[in-house]
Amino acid sequence: YYEAQGKHLGIARTKLILGETYHKSGDSESALRLLKEALAIAEEHNYRDLLPAAHVKIGELYFSKADYALSLKHCKLGFEGLNEAWWLGEQLSACECVYKSYKALGNDLEALAYLEKKGELENKLQLKETAKQLEKIEFQKVLLQDSLTRAVEARLIADAHKAEVQAKNKTRN
Repeated sequence: YYEAQGKHLGIARTKLILGETYHKSGDSESALRLLKEALAIAEEHNYRDLLPAAHVKIGELYFSKADYALSLKHCKLGFEGLNEAWWLGEQLSACECVYKSYKALGNDLEALAYLEKKGELENKLQLKETAKQLEKIEFQKVLLQDSLTRAVEARLIADAHKAEVQAKNKTRN
């Protein structure tokens, strides 16, 4: 379907997802083939949002195969491509991959640098999540205030109606 429509981004994303699925199921060869195809499409069409993700997934696959040099290469390319603030979760994954690759290669100094970056990213991610929670709380507070205002208005209207009915009853009696 995607090929008939010429939608290369959809093809690349599908191959990326399938590659990740094959990797999780243990079929590293099929996974690597699909991930490399996704990377090639992303490079050919300059899909800047897909390139880093493909590199990180390939890097993670190479790490699982104990090819730490290739893992480092791809994870580092992925990490460097994920420089926008909304990519924090992906940056964290890429940074973790770079850290583990450096550590596996015995380069403790570089591993330490990426461990520190990982900590910074975790803090930023936590702050982002905290900000979301605060926004939710603020929204709930506004809703509660609105509900209270409506309830007070309804009570005042009911009290006024009750007083009016009592006044009419007194004049009848």
